[in-house]
Amino acid sequence: MAKRNFLFFDRHWILNHCDERKAVGDFSFRLCPPAKPKMPFMVADKPWESMALGWCTMLFDGGRYRLWYEAYDKNYTSDSNARLCYAESGDGERWVKPLLRLCEYDGGKENNIVFDGTQTQGLGLHGTNVFIDPTSPPEARYRMIYMGMPGGSKVSVMGFAYSPDGLDWRFGIPEKYAWCRRPVAGFGSDTQSVVYWDPDIRSYVGYFRNWAGNYGRAIDRATTNDFSRWPHPATILTVDEGDPFGVDFYNNAATRYVSEGDVAHFLFISVFHMDTDTLNVQLATSRDGVRYKRLDRRPFVENGKVFDGGSIYLSPGVCRFGGESAMAGLVSNRKHGEATPEKISYDGGYVMLKFPNDRFQGLAADGTFEFSLAAFENAGASFGITVNADTVGGEIRGGLMPRTGPASYLKGFSPEDCIPVKGTGTGLSVAWKGG
Repeated sequence: MAKRNFLFFDRHWILNHCDERKAVGDFSFRLCPPAKPKMPFMVADKPWESMALGWCTMLFDGGRYRLWYEAYDKNYTSDSNARLCYAESGDGERWVKPLLRLCEYDGGKENNIVFDGTQTQGLGLHGTNVFIDPTSPPEARYRMIYMGMPGGSKVSVMGFAYSPDGLDWRFGIPEKYAWCRRPVAGFGSDTQSVVYWDPDIRSYVGYFRNWAGNYGRAIDRATTNDFSRWPHPATILTVDEGDPFGVDFYNNAATRYVSEGDVAHFLFISVFHMDTDTLNVQLATSRDGVRYKRLDRRPFVENGKVFDGGSIYLSPGVCRFGGESAMAGLVSNRKHGEATPEKISYDGGYVMLKFPNDRFQGLAADGTFEFSLAAFENAGASFGITVNADTVGGEIRGGLMPRTGPASYLKGFSPEDCIPVKGTGTGLSVAWKGG
């Protein structure tokens, strides 16, 4: 039986009617924050990590977790000094930093570094994001975008790199006639940018950071169908009247999320609180990747007291396997202004946040809320309805009615005929007394 999901992170699937099918009652949207682990799964412990760990990208690829992460050593002089390192795991708990012998560090190659500033033609390396490009030739299955500062100047551009396996990286782009195209984009974006291929619009989509005047740091977006030619990004999200003064946006961790036919676009925004010099994470949601809303502005991931009291930056992308999803994140007790070798040493770690599939933000009702789902058609021989819910002491009932004609329930399939759904789970069955 084919499965079709309806994600209720917004009101998209609630019919906007003013007749008998109109919604009745009050509702809101509430975050479903993931549980935190007790400790990071990986910490800084190598000489090339002797100052701090940086932002990361995690992919579930080839039956294993793969993590690309930035590291800074004690010789740090600027953000463009990052080295991109690699680690992997079969279960998300036991991680290995393999000796890859690809890049030189301190006179030797016994390390897990896969890309650094010596390979970027003087740009340096900062804010890397790795993604798998389904449209690329085999030698560029993996793409990378990062910010560079030519010659150590304050002018910044976005650099490109590509790889067949995620380990052996080359600067620039592999496309035909690449020699006559710019290996960089003519704009900069501090912090970790995010790029992925969106099959819905058949374009690369990039999310970057910019400054929006008095609104402070903001999130920009650009699209292109030619990876070597990016237009200047346009601002799509800033702080607004619902935010306190003294906050703006850092990393965006943009993610395209697909669940059995339904598609969502999420931003896991590291919100910078200037008064405390700390960062926690908020969730913004969208149907098209352009218009985003923050319907519940409480933290999706809040600062703790053990290992993440200063800053939290989530990795873009959600890894799904079976009934569970996972995200990685960089955590640290250091505050934003403490990222210098004089103040920190072997700082930072990575955590794995796990949660049931499709639980990011949900429709919530403290009393009674009744609504009609957008019409759908069943083409299979069998038919069933399940809900992903937590009734919190209440219950859920459902009814079936024809997609056209008067708003009357099918005989035996009214809410009164429904067996109340109670409890919590991602696949709670909706059934009626008559079968």
